[in-house]
Amino acid sequence: MSTATILDEQAKNEIAAANARAAKRREHELKLGQLTKAVTTAEAALVELESKKSFLQQRKSQLQDQLLQLWSQQPSDICLQPNSSPIQLIAESHGTILAIDAALADVPRAKKHLDQRLHVAKQNLAEFTRQK
Repeated sequence: MSTATILDEQAKNEIAAANARAAKRREHELKLGQLTKAVTTAEAALVELESKKSFLQQRKSQLQDQLLQLWSQQPSDICLQPNSSPIQLIAESHGTILAIDAALADVPRAKKHLDQRLHVAKQNLAEFTRQK
């Protein structure tokens, strides 16, 4: 084999090795990005849960305040909602309050689930980072 052929072969091997390293690095960066995004998504889900919880608590308070006014109203007092009566609005408000109470009672279960997802996402990211 000539020296030029040997040098060409070595150059090809070096290029192939560099390409393989670059591909591995891109694969690593992609996986790292996916794992980091999983952590960010899990953290955002917990923030969203707290936001919804807060909204529901505020809405319940608004409905309870509204109920205090509805109890004393006569059917002729309701002008904003045609074809409705105070008793109907009272019942609907209480139904909504019960639904809100059920949703708020479910918050700890949902939070536990989301905390677990965040823990797993962080654990997967940490394990991947340690492997590198």
